[in-house]
Amino acid sequence: LVMHDEDGTLDRPRESRKPIAKFVAHGADVVENGPLRAAIRFSGTLGGNDMAITYRLDAGARRLEIITDIEFRTPKKSVFAEFPSFFVDRGFHAEVPFGIVPHREAEEDAVLNFCERFSNWHGVAFLNEGIPAWRLKRGVVRATLLRSFTHLGNREAGPTAMNLGRHRFRYAVHAHPGTIRDGKAWKRAQSFVRPLRVVGPVMASNVAPTGSRRAPDSASLARVDRDNVMLSSLRALPGGDVEMRVYETVGELCDVRLFFGLPVAELTVADLNDETLKSFTPDGKTVRLTMHPFEVKTCRLRLSRDS
Repeated sequence: LVMHDEDGTLDRPRESRKPIAKFVAHGADVVENGPLRAAIRFSGTLGGNDMAITYRLDAGARRLEIITDIEFRTPKKSVFAEFPSFFVDRGFHAEVPFGIVPHREAEEDAVLNFCERFSNWHGVAFLNEGIPAWRLKRGVVRATLLRSFTHLGNREAGPTAMNLGRHRFRYAVHAHPGTIRDGKAWKRAQSFVRPLRVVGPVMASNVAPTGSRRAPDSASLARVDRDNVMLSSLRALPGGDVEMRVYETVGELCDVRLFFGLPVAELTVADLNDETLKSFTPDGKTVRLTMHPFEVKTCRLRLSRDS
């Protein structure tokens, strides 16, 4: 973690070429010691600001989660998290709304859920929860945690723009063998940013096969069978209908099957502008759709009254 000087103008940020301060740890504490999670926290300072960094490993998650807490009180400064990498890379890609695109080196851009530096044989994905911007420069991947500024162009930005006070930042690193597609960072990012939350008991009598006394390992109202097609939203509509949105992530033409936990009486498929493409009655609980590269489709479901 490093700090740079800023000129105080958001639309033309000019940071110092070299960091004016680096994180200095004053102590370490074991926060959790397994078996499902291990975490260690380093407490220290960054340029006069109190800071704590927690590194956390969850069993089976295959990622290093980083939680950074800072009590920020030095205006007109920027705080960055830097990740040097030591391999010959083939590119730097980032997820934007409904797609994954290459990014030019040294350009700072907003990132949706992840960015990745990769080669032909391995890659490192940086999973992102609300970090404003990322960039790659001279082999270093850098996350912009916060900027403190005083002006928007020629106008004063007000006291809140200095970002003084307490902040928490959450991000993670996932290293994997193979190409960017082998790593499936978009799925890793979804599970990191939107973790599974249990909102009620799963009753074996409702979801288990006939004659079985135990619930299956998973039970979903809706799921897809392709790794490159993501379910991005699911909501209830007035009248009892359900709306879900799916999108293709890597730029491939593919057929995908949608599985539903309950029988569907009618399905309407619409595009991103909510214009209806087709309506039909599914056969049971499975629907087949064709997804074009980076296509977004909205599905409105009318569940069977018998369910």
